[in-house]
Amino acid sequence: MADGSGPVVVGRSGDPASDHERTPSTDPAHATDRFTDSGAGGGTFGSEVWVLCPSCNVRGRVVRTSTGGRRPRFTCAHCLLRLEGYRSRWYGPATGVVQGRCGRCGRRLHRVLKGEQGLPDEAELSCADCEASHRVRVSWSFGPEGTAREPAFGLPLELQAPCCKHTLWAYNPRHLELLHGFVSARLRERGSDPGPGWASQLPTWIKRAENREAVLATIERLSRQAAASKR
Repeated sequence: MADGSGPVVVGRSGDPASDHERTPSTDPAHATDRFTDSGAGGGTFGSEVWVLCPSCNVRGRVVRTSTGGRRPRFTCAHCLLRLEGYRSRWYGPATGVVQGRCGRCGRRLHRVLKGEQGLPDEAELSCADCEASHRVRVSWSFGPEGTAREPAFGLPLELQAPCCKHTLWAYNPRHLELLHGFVSARLRERGSDPGPGWASQLPTWIKRAENREAVLATIERLSRQAAASKR
């Protein structure tokens, strides 16, 4: 996947846990003849995201606790850090800008927020001249940073590695398997669903033929890392 923070291509998986046990092979003999983009969005692989705890750096999982994925939850078994609720707290780099004019006196108002205490949709602006208060929408920006992060809390992904001067990342082993199927395919085509699927949103560098061997080798390395972390 692409560089940068987690709020990019995401997903929810309905596949059985046994799918996570398969490790893709980069041997050309195992290359897929055809990959069909079914049109499924990022909801194909993100019900369980493999991350590192921001407090103790131990492996953990962000899981979604309700249909639609609006209640993500993270609990660290090592240091007992607990997070719940979409962007209730944010650990990645984020800056929020709140600006506008006072509705009472017309003074220009401006405020800058950091994401450590969460990413609210709105914030309060107070006018220094007339002391009026206003609720204004926050415009958030993320990064830049080379660490890939999941989109609920900004936690760093466990499965990421440098590749072709970028960062290749995956949410879980199922995600790696799907990436392998796409990259190794000799023929890529769209399915019957006209909508753009997750594969169509992959960055160009992953799709380039000259990067295929390096990308597949990185996927294999991350797959071995994922298999080892289950032991």
